[in-house]
Amino acid sequence: MGSALQQLFAQLVKAIATSANAIFDKSFETKSFDGRPRKARKHGNRGSLLVDSGALRRSLKYTINGNTITWTSNLPYAKIHNDGGFIKITPKMRRFFWHMYYTCTKKIKRGKKGQVLKASLVHSKDAEFWKAMALLANRKVGSYIKIPRRRFIGNSREVDAKVKKIMDAFVKKLSDAIARQAKARAKS
Repeated sequence: MGSALQQLFAQLVKAIATSANAIFDKSFETKSFDGRPRKARKHGNRGSLLVDSGALRRSLKYTINGNTITWTSNLPYAKIHNDGGFIKITPKMRRFFWHMYYTCTKKIKRGKKGQVLKASLVHSKDAEFWKAMALLANRKVGSYIKIPRRRFIGNSREVDAKVKKIMDAFVKKLSDAIARQAKARAKS
């Protein structure tokens, strides 16, 4: 029975990992976590705050070690997005912000009288964002940018409810197996 119980327990842990992983993946689509929606993107018009290329979503992997499930990402920005925090401004970042500003301003189309054409307003919002970031970075190298918490993985009511449902099914399956075994022994 020990080996069968271990096999059943391994199936339980795998079921929990698979279900939790599906919930975490869905949080990218719903743009929310644990029933709390994330704030809308302030600049640009494509994707959400956490899905631009989809790399973060695809980077999430889980490993099972005994009765422990661990999720990891190989992307350096995964933790700061999930937990929030502060990033120290470096000279390289400041140069990048200005580069992005100038790249975006080249995309702004102007009419014959110098007015900004409506079709290019999306790009001008991007340019405004990068200029604001560059000016913020110009204040003082070594100051910090606050990155808000944008949860996509971790404990939540939805995960807890799913784990409870899986555990209840596991306990029922286990008690049924024990009852069947007890009946078989009683007959013999």
